[in-house]
Amino acid sequence: MLLSITKKILLIFLLVVMPVVFLFGVLGNVLEVQAQKQLVDIQNWDIWIDKHLVEHIIATDTSPRRTLRKIVMQQLMDSWFDRFVTQPYTNNDTDKYITTSDGTMSGDLVVEDLGDVSDALDDYISMIISRSDAEQTLKDINKTSVHITSAVYDQRSALYLFQDAQDLVEQWYTIVSHRARTNTDPGYRRHNISTAFAEFGHVRVLAPGEKVKFLDEIGYDPVEWEKYMEWYVIVQDEEQPEYGGGLCGASTALYQWVLTNTALAPTEWRAHTKRYGDLYNAKINDEYVSVPGIDSTIYDGHIDFELTNTAPYPIVLVLNYDWSYGGIEEVFSLAKSQDIWSYNLKTQRKNSSTIYVDGKPKNVKWGCYVWEVNGEERQSCYKEVH
Repeated sequence: MLLSITKKILLIFLLVVMPVVFLFGVLGNVLEVQAQKQLVDIQNWDIWIDKHLVEHIIATDTSPRRTLRKIVMQQLMDSWFDRFVTQPYTNNDTDKYITTSDGTMSGDLVVEDLGDVSDALDDYISMIISRSDAEQTLKDINKTSVHITSAVYDQRSALYLFQDAQDLVEQWYTIVSHRARTNTDPGYRRHNISTAFAEFGHVRVLAPGEKVKFLDEIGYDPVEWEKYMEWYVIVQDEEQPEYGGGLCGASTALYQWVLTNTALAPTEWRAHTKRYGDLYNAKINDEYVSVPGIDSTIYDGHIDFELTNTAPYPIVLVLNYDWSYGGIEEVFSLAKSQDIWSYNLKTQRKNSSTIYVDGKPKNVKWGCYVWEVNGEERQSCYKEVH
């Protein structure tokens, strides 16, 4: 009897359980293969251009390379392509690859001519429109379309969002947020801000959905003490010298980017507890702002500034810093005109009181300020306002 039951159980296992296990195993492998294929596809970029359009551009356009590149770039941005690189721009303390003609938002964009900055896309387009074999090349590629694959990209591992000012204009980029400030900082603070800008990148392409945390980007290491100098910071409402003091001037510059650019979201931010106007007052979109509430503090391990690109296309960030005393600190973002927004002071509650320092009375201003930034209210409260 026991043997008969055992045989039945074994038979059920072989006929029912094993096929189910096998089926799930096969299904799991299929899903895994599909997932891997999907991951591969995400890493690739496939652009199709109508062959007849290409032939027409080659035959009639005075600058077919630029026209074809513009078409491809637009398709890439429409599909949220996120592998544009900032190169050929390098970082050092003095680089100013992109500026405005007069240091204001209304000034013309000036992009430094770096000579030959061709990339993988240029190589491919050159092959297509080569006068010697253009017709044969088009026939070989496809009967109806030109197909660009990731293999082309991988030849050079570089695809630049723009190569000159005309590229930016043709892709509908404009200055959306602009911040300028006269540099009257002490030498230590000038060094730290200049170094932070260089570490972050004087020209930076922020991909769709990309997040950047300020302290991670600038190479701040409180242990090594290699890049930055010691200067004053505010810790528990007290001022004391520490490594990297004054870097909040750089994080404040980045925060003031977002005030008029709805595509840039400050996903982590906090103001100081003490506010010094001569360090944070600036012209924002050509309007001088001195009311408190738009600064950004940082402190390693406790407070950072995080910025996120919420737009479906890349945003170009520019940081220029004139090291000399009295020079101009200019930062701005290049985006699409629909992302221009506004900010305004909603409420302010300010007062003053008398405190005693070393037994002597001192009149101190304090208060809270609420700004509406891109439709969101943000409050900053200060124990001292100078």
